[in-house]
Amino acid sequence: MGREQEQYQKILKRVIHDTENQKLNSMDEIVQLLVKELSMNTNVKKSIKSF
Repeated sequence: MGREQEQYQKILKRVIHDTENQKLNSMDEIVQLLVKELSMNTNVKKSIKSF
């Protein structure tokens, strides 16, 4: 698995964990966390800019 894929997987695991532990209670909170995590990841920023 590539490094970028591992980073995406780590982000998604965190979101799932926080949702299961009721730290995230709405879709809005989930989206906000995803945006925050993705925006902090420089490799993801490069991927998004290529679209």
